[in-house]
Amino acid sequence: MRRVAFWLWATLSLASCAGRVTSGTPTTVEFQSGDDLIAALQSAGVQTSETAKVALPFFGLPGRVWQVGQTEVQIFTFSSVAQREQVSRTIAPDASSVNGQAVDWANRPNIWASGRLMVVYVGTDGGTILLLSGILGDALTQPAGGPGGPYPPAVAAAIAAVAEEDNITPGAVEVVSYEVAQWPDACLGLPDPGEACAQHVTSGWRIELRVNGKTVVMRSDDVGSVLRRQAGP
Repeated sequence: MRRVAFWLWATLSLASCAGRVTSGTPTTVEFQSGDDLIAALQSAGVQTSETAKVALPFFGLPGRVWQVGQTEVQIFTFSSVAQREQVSRTIAPDASSVNGQAVDWANRPNIWASGRLMVVYVGTDGGTILLLSGILGDALTQPAGGPGGPYPPAVAAAIAAVAEEDNITPGAVEVVSYEVAQWPDACLGLPDPGEACAQHVTSGWRIELRVNGKTVVMRSDDVGSVLRRQAGP
């Protein structure tokens, strides 16, 4: 069993983006147009294409729908940062209401704000949430925990590690479940051949992911600094 190295997709190189870097958050950019965000995604190796669908008008202005990897993302560009901030303040923590209107979402709503942009992803794909959070910062929405997130750091680390190992984008990795676990040693019960493992119980997580229709089980310590991939079907 080979060790899976920790790799975080959200640490992106955004130097080519026209957005402004926010003081104190060097990997977060304030985007002023949807094209800037798409350029950042493309520079990170994510496949994107604009669809013919119309974004939901709950922000009081038209938006654009983009295919980002295997998911659809809605991008809204406001006339000013102040206008965007005014609308941001109207969003309920669970996004049950936006701009004074009740919203009946088809799935879990995830909303980010950056500069003049508001970005919406409706769904629970962990890779997409990790990717957009890495570029845009924390989401404005705060749904309840569970397989749909927000994810513990170990789950985000497992998504990124599997994406790197399988040479795919994080958006192709689906979180099925995760649960607290106790592992018998510092190697999480999965030592490499000839590897010496400290013999103490290690608390962590058992994380079940789905990649291209196949189940992948990852073992992790508490924070995802140690990850092991289980062999199996």
